[in-house]
Amino acid sequence: MRTSLLLTSLLLSTPAAFSQSTNFCGAEVNSTGAPALITTTGSLDVVQNAFGLRTVSLPADTFGVYLVNDQSFTSFTPPGSDGNLCLANPAGGTSPGLFSGSILPTGPTGIAAMPVDLTGLPLGGGVAVAPGDTFNFQFWFRDEDSSGQRTNNFSDAVAVTFDPPAVSFATDIWDGIFNQPGVNGSTLSCVSCHGVSGGLDLRTSAVSAYSNLVLQSAQGNGAACAILRVDPGNASGSLLVQVLEGSCSQVAQGMMPPMGQADIDTIRAWIDAGAPNN
Repeated sequence: MRTSLLLTSLLLSTPAAFSQSTNFCGAEVNSTGAPALITTTGSLDVVQNAFGLRTVSLPADTFGVYLVNDQSFTSFTPPGSDGNLCLANPAGGTSPGLFSGSILPTGPTGIAAMPVDLTGLPLGGGVAVAPGDTFNFQFWFRDEDSSGQRTNNFSDAVAVTFDPPAVSFATDIWDGIFNQPGVNGSTLSCVSCHGVSGGLDLRTSAVSAYSNLVLQSAQGNGAACAILRVDPGNASGSLLVQVLEGSCSQVAQGMMPPMGQADIDTIRAWIDAGAPNN
């Protein structure tokens, strides 16, 4: 029980990676004199299932519920409300899901928070979040208007893109890129040459290719080129990326089959993630 309480506390207090969370659809001022603002907490890694939502600047001692949708629309004000609903289309389309089992009190501080089970969002009978998916969230709450009459209001909304699938060196890079023919009709691949050319052996296996790339220095690099073939966490400072992008003049680009930008981006993502041996 104590472990569960500690996990819940972490979810409700730790900011998530905001580079993948974007607020949109500004909220109207509520009875506090400020708009309610939604943020994400916990982790955007779907495998961890440790994601949460938090909303502040809510009226004290009222209640509300979180909404979710995989679509966002131009905001509109529903009848009987003072705020903007951002996750539904008045002309039709997908209706937002309601976390109806989690009606949340705001307490004396005017804050609502909730861990979200990513294995079953309340959309269409239950939707599991997959890596790379984007969902939108908003908080809907009870309020009072300027005349003291009961009404409803909304926070702003947040679009959350969960962490993409991890890039596998063995599957996505060694087999999916290095072993594939080049673009523009070339029959050559990286593996076709590297083993007899450039002092870099990629041919034997993914294991040996990894050991020949990561944290390995290449001989004879100019001052404008990186020292390490792959510097984990530093794609731009890795010789492999510099060669593929043409920023290292010490390597003759015409000797290699050209590589598409999507493949280069995959290699970049793998290196920036720490170049795991996976």
